[in-house]
Amino acid sequence: MLMAAPFQSSNRTQRQTSRASTLKAAKSVENTLATLIAKHFSPDIADTIFEDGGVIEWLPELINHRRWRTLLYELMDQYPNCLMLNFAVKLISDAGFQTEISTVSSAAQQLDIFSRVLLTAIDTVLTEHRKGCITTAYEKAFGELARVVCQAEHTYVYTMALLKAVGSAQGGRILAACEQMSESLRAEMEGREHETTALRTALAQTADDQVASHFTQALLNMVSRGELNPADVTIIYDVTFDVCCQLYEKIAGENEAAEVIMERQRLVVDRLVHLLSVGGAIPVLEKVWEMFRDGQIDASLVRYFATEILEIIAPPFSDDLISLFLPLVTDEEIFDKAAHERFPAAGEFIQYCRDRMSAETAA
Repeated sequence: MLMAAPFQSSNRTQRQTSRASTLKAAKSVENTLATLIAKHFSPDIADTIFEDGGVIEWLPELINHRRWRTLLYELMDQYPNCLMLNFAVKLISDAGFQTEISTVSSAAQQLDIFSRVLLTAIDTVLTEHRKGCITTAYEKAFGELARVVCQAEHTYVYTMALLKAVGSAQGGRILAACEQMSESLRAEMEGREHETTALRTALAQTADDQVASHFTQALLNMVSRGELNPADVTIIYDVTFDVCCQLYEKIAGENEAAEVIMERQRLVVDRLVHLLSVGGAIPVLEKVWEMFRDGQIDASLVRYFATEILEIIAPPFSDDLISLFLPLVTDEEIFDKAAHERFPAAGEFIQYCRDRMSAETAA
């Protein structure tokens, strides 16, 4: 028995070597045959099978082997209009090899195939997103998604619309993940020198909520030229200002507790402060003064607005700003004695205005 053991081991080694040689030979034959097929393949001759009403009985069996699927992908990239190859790719998609098809750029031209590939890629990203979006696995999954989506403009638009619909329907974590994917894909497209602003603006609109055409045109003008234009900036300021005013009025009419309404209105006031800080000072000050005069805004919100403004402005001040802002700061309902003690900047502004008026009178 002990003497037979070396012979058994030797026979096993010989069988393994023989099997490896057979596999190597088979692979060599497959590669040689694939090279010959790729060299002599004629899409016109292949399509005659369909024109003659023939049935490719061997094709379903062929796609079960990875080597021949790879050959079909290579041929598909070379001959995207070949009917036989398109049919083969569809069979491969039906067989569940979507992850492989993502490497075939021409597959993006077929909606049903692209949809399967896209949904598989999105599902993989969502799965990894649950585990954490700062992982190697997530980056790999997103990289595959980006490769599928960023092939062309139409694949990008289709994907963004799909992500928006899925996020809106599901909400919660899915919505957050879809928003993150959308932003990352937009950055990826811009990195490939594709303009996405017009597409993003169009996707942001709905049948019931259309963005003013002159606003989108002004925005696109600046993006396409890569520079600011005073006329376009004015249009954007005016539309943004109108939206803030409409939003404030809408919140005021909501059937909610006073505290809830005040907090939401405070968010709009923050937007007005920002608009003032970037060049829309006079319209904003006029609107706040008008709302306070007509009793449309609480004095505490005006005080909040004024203190925010006092933190970002510095002399010299224009006559228009003084004429509109000084009445708010000196109004005792807005700034009483205690408020002046808490916000010394208000007193400093008042003193500056008085000194300036005294100097102008003396002159």
